[in-house]
Amino acid sequence: MKTITKIAAALMIAAGIAVFIFTFTPGHKNIAFAEVVQPILTARTVVFNLSLSGEEEKAQSIQIMSMGTSRIRENLESGESIVIDFQEGKVLVLESAAKKAMIVKLDGLPQRPQNYLELLINNINLTLQSSDFTIEELEGQQIGGQPAIGYHAFRPNFDMTVWADAETKMPVRLESTFGQGKVAFSDFAFDTAMDESLFRMEIPEGYTLRETQFDLANPTEEDLIEGLRLWANLYDGVFPPKLDMGEWQQSPDRIGAKMVEMKLSEEEMVQYALKVVRGILFTQGLKGQWIYNGYGAKLGDAETAVFWYQPEGAERYRVIYGDLTVEEAAPEDLPEPAVPTQEQAALYQPYQEYEWVGKQYDNWHIIAGDQVEVHSLLTLLKWPAEGRAMTIQLPYSEAKLQSVTFGEQAIVFSAAGEGAYELDVPYENFSEDNANLNCIWTMPLATLPQKDYGYEVKLQFLLPVIHYKLTVTLEPDCGYVYSQDPAQSEFVPFFASPQAPTGNMGTCGIAIQKQ
Repeated sequence: MKTITKIAAALMIAAGIAVFIFTFTPGHKNIAFAEVVQPILTARTVVFNLSLSGEEEKAQSIQIMSMGTSRIRENLESGESIVIDFQEGKVLVLESAAKKAMIVKLDGLPQRPQNYLELLINNINLTLQSSDFTIEELEGQQIGGQPAIGYHAFRPNFDMTVWADAETKMPVRLESTFGQGKVAFSDFAFDTAMDESLFRMEIPEGYTLRETQFDLANPTEEDLIEGLRLWANLYDGVFPPKLDMGEWQQSPDRIGAKMVEMKLSEEEMVQYALKVVRGILFTQGLKGQWIYNGYGAKLGDAETAVFWYQPEGAERYRVIYGDLTVEEAAPEDLPEPAVPTQEQAALYQPYQEYEWVGKQYDNWHIIAGDQVEVHSLLTLLKWPAEGRAMTIQLPYSEAKLQSVTFGEQAIVFSAAGEGAYELDVPYENFSEDNANLNCIWTMPLATLPQKDYGYEVKLQFLLPVIHYKLTVTLEPDCGYVYSQDPAQSEFVPFFASPQAPTGNMGTCGIAIQKQ
């Protein structure tokens, strides 16, 4: 049953990915950006890995193969393969170990353009021709152990980051968000020889065949409501953390176990998944603003708005509540999107292995004497039910913790090992609205490895985080300038929102040099 849920996840990708890429239309003419994406524009064939959560280590990574036809092939880590014919609207699933085959006829599968490579090329061309987006150059990072250059294109509710090898300028990773979903493309291989037989919609000899059909055309609000109900049933009556396909892709074993408990047949599992897809496709087709607010809310909760959207051309919003009733509201009457509460965090499986989860906002002040003074704001989202010392780990052994405050209250701390400190935090004063700790720590600038572009910084956090932002401030007497714009004294070299709590995201660069 675990296999069928992984296949169901891949079918969700087959149904939804064309919609995603067709809406992937950022743009701003930029010569360096154009050079980086040129290999995609001229490729005849392409192979790459895809993760809809944006984090391959947390989700099932799927290899995508395209050779410039209307068919693509998905190779799952678990050994199954899926051939998708966008022109015919058919999906062939092959389970080699069990010698099983399944053909799914998907009526209404997005048709334009006709293949994966063409979709990428069309939308990159729109990037180069449009002025609706802003593109900015990013600080260098290490991608796969190699120096990489990056570009970030963004607009409200959508952003895209492209990373390329710093020496060859070949693309190595593309990351994007759309609505509340995330997708990552990586491990590109262009113009490799491919066996055409891998893309045929043929049933190998000795395989048993089953067929099914599903209509994906014209998803409606009713489909979204039904999808929310089905998804909450899989999460024991609680709405999922995010409304995107990566959430399903990230938890196939958990979802499979629940489907087995519900006594669903393999055919029913596939139909169940595709009904959830129709709901997601409805959100992807919305032209106006929409917000998913169901994180941790319970099915049947008539007081909590879990989703609202503004229909195209309408002045008022449609608001869906936890009991799946719908009302209309003026923009000024909409609720504020919720932030995760302690109870919600406990319900969210990726949080459960951590006692502490939060967000971290760092401001690295480069000060006189070649020193660094770091101001780390920790916004706690989860902490232990019983009061105990909180341990934080500074990223460098040479770093020294100078102070910790909760509002105006000074927090007592003590050393607990190399770079580690125990904080006597005031649990009794924490609340969902106020659990912020301000930590100040210092170290010599020489602690950081020096590179051609400036200095390399560890992206190692004080506690597991679901959001991190690094700001660098060059104080007037520090003796350093921002090499990309000497008139600028503050810049943001890195920010990220990982899908699950993490304490480490590798390294990034800060481009500063002596005056």
